[in-house]
Amino acid sequence: MSSQMVTAPARRVAHGWPAALVLAGAMFLVLFDSLAVATALPVIGAELGLSTARLQWVVTLYSLSIGGFLVLGGRVCDLWGWRRLIVASLALTAAGLLLSGAATALAPLLLGRVIQGLGAAFAIPATLASAATLFPDEPWRSRVFAIVAAGANTAGVAGAVGGGLITSYLGWRWVFLVVAPVALLAAVAALLLLPADQLPSGRRERLDLVGAVLATGGLLAVIFGASRIGEVGPGPADISMVLLGVLLLGALVRRERRVQHPLIKPAVVRSPRLIASCLATPGDRPPSPATAALIDAILGTATSPGRGE
Repeated sequence: MSSQMVTAPARRVAHGWPAALVLAGAMFLVLFDSLAVATALPVIGAELGLSTARLQWVVTLYSLSIGGFLVLGGRVCDLWGWRRLIVASLALTAAGLLLSGAATALAPLLLGRVIQGLGAAFAIPATLASAATLFPDEPWRSRVFAIVAAGANTAGVAGAVGGGLITSYLGWRWVFLVVAPVALLAAVAALLLLPADQLPSGRRERLDLVGAVLATGGLLAVIFGASRIGEVGPGPADISMVLLGVLLLGALVRRERRVQHPLIKPAVVRSPRLIASCLATPGDRPPSPATAALIDAILGTATSPGRGE
């Protein structure tokens, strides 16, 4: 996901276990509400007077935001720095949680969910890149990735159970509000425990804005069209949406081969381990965005400078 930023040798972190827990906590916090909100949907719909169709957008927009902006999040991480992006993404997540928890209508609730999805899309690659760089040697490397994976995988389960309990005893708004201060505390912990970013010296690479638009737009179109087809069956509009997304992604591939600073490095796409991990994913049960990111990042780290494919 984010294997291009540091050209210097990887640095060891001073506070091993605390830093590992910060990374796992960041992954957990940005994904906790993925299922916690689903348990609160009936109560939200009853209080705000929303139909089931409109209420579904509370979940759909969150998922679309993660899937559509995950690639862009990885590139921003390369250019801006891992610790910086972890702190910013946790702050962004907290802002989205506060907005959603205070919402009295559908529009601010949906905006808050989009902001939460953006926070997760930026936090996932930043967290994984930090784990790969700050813990380059075994057995720490395997330990930290296991802890981060556990944080991602338990977030959904904890959210489903915790969301139901919070909604029952405190109300649906606290599903969002209870997590916001914890996310801010995690941002402070990241500033204190993770080493400062070391960006490459000399001329900085630029973000390929056209590539970012093509990647984000293509992914959003494909994910949205495919989800609609899965829900209501294939319709002309939904099929057209998927085809539009495929065309945009095809244009992205063509551009990435020619641009000086591509959004996705060709070496990452050509990684045999990455391709094998994608082919090994069960077809009848697609992974969550967090799981897919974990697989891609863990197996893709072999393309980082000095560890190479």
